[in-house]
Amino acid sequence: MKSALFISTIPETLNELLLPFAEHFRFLGWRVDGMARGINDFFEDKQGFDRVWDVEWSCNPLDPKNILVAVPRIQEVITAEQYDIVHVHTPIAAFITRFALRNRQKQAKISHTSVIYTAHGFHFDRGGNLLKNLIF
Repeated sequence: MKSALFISTIPETLNELLLPFAEHFRFLGWRVDGMARGINDFFEDKQGFDRVWDVEWSCNPLDPKNILVAVPRIQEVITAEQYDIVHVHTPIAAFITRFALRNRQKQAKISHTSVIYTAHGFHFDRGGNLLKNLIF
């Protein structure tokens, strides 16, 4: 059975934007899981996902918890579940997840996992703060 993990910083993104996609893939026979901070409290009945995973991270890109806590959690879940696709959304979740999986080619159990990032909005724009734009 094919499997996918949708990851977002907050569960609202999964609920408001990605739930129809999760339901579509489930209809096609895929196992579809979701991961976000506080997701267990948000999705009491999982609403369209087969399983949900809570991850402790912050929307602040400089919060060390993102690296110290979230990275091992992401690696643990993805290694154990062996997803075919990991689809990341929101900038912090996308960066941390891709950072966590940066050496996946060396890890046999997750080397087959494709990672996709969909940008839903940008932190940078014309007329924005030059330093922020350069960083992002």
